[in-house]
Amino acid sequence: MELLVVIAIMAIISTVAIGGYFGLVRAASYSAAHDTVYNTLALTRQRAVIDGKVTSFVIMNATNYVVVRAAGRITHPSTDYSFDAYSDLKGAVSPDKTKIDIYNLDSDSAKMGERRRVTIKETEISLKDPTVPDSASYDEKNYNVLGYSFDGAGDDFFKAGDRYGFALHSIQSLPRGYIFTDKVGEVRFNSDGSCNDAKTITIVEKIKKKNEIKFLVKTTGEIEDGSLVKK
Repeated sequence: MELLVVIAIMAIISTVAIGGYFGLVRAASYSAAHDTVYNTLALTRQRAVIDGKVTSFVIMNATNYVVVRAAGRITHPSTDYSFDAYSDLKGAVSPDKTKIDIYNLDSDSAKMGERRRVTIKETEISLKDPTVPDSASYDEKNYNVLGYSFDGAGDDFFKAGDRYGFALHSIQSLPRGYIFTDKVGEVRFNSDGSCNDAKTITIVEKIKKKNEIKFLVKTTGEIEDGSLVKK
C-alpha cells in the first residue's frame, strides 16, 4: 500500500512538472515570436530613416520573414537575364562572380517576396527611344546605356517594371508552432518613416489560435501592438 501511495505521488508530481515545463516553453515561444517580429519591424523603419532608402519588412511564407532594401526596377527581362538600366549597383557587382540573393518586391507579381540567387554584371543595355517613330531604323530607334544584368533571374521571375531589392540580414523564422495568418507580403517604410498603406500582421499559435500576436503598422509608420499579451 505504501509503495502504491509513493508511485501515485510521483505520478502526480511528474504530471505537474511536465505540464509546467510545456507551459514555460509555450510562453517563451510566444515572447520570442512577439519580440522578434516587433523589434524587426522597428528596425526596418529605423533603417529606412537613417539610410534614406525605402526598406521593407517582407513576409516570405507562413513562417519566414526578412528585411529587404529596395534597389531599383527591372527595365526588361529575357529568358535567362533581367536588366536594370538606371540604378547604381556598383557596390553589388562581384569580380569573382559570387552569387547574391535578389528579392522580388512587386506587389502585383506572383513571385512577390520570393528570391533568386543571381550574379550581377555591369553590361551595355540597348533601350528604345520612345520619341523616335517605329518606321525609323534600328540604330535610330535604339541607344545603349551602361547598366546591370542579373544572371539567373529571367522572365520567369521578373517582368518589366518589377521592384527588386537585397536583404539586409539573413532570413528569420517564427518559433516552432507559430505562423503568419495572412500573406501580407510587404510592409514598406519610406525614407521619412511612413508607410504607403496601413498593414496588419497577425501571428497565431497553431495548436491554440487564441494566442494571437497582432501588429498594426499605420500609414505614419507607427507600430501599434494589438496582441493578446503585450510585452
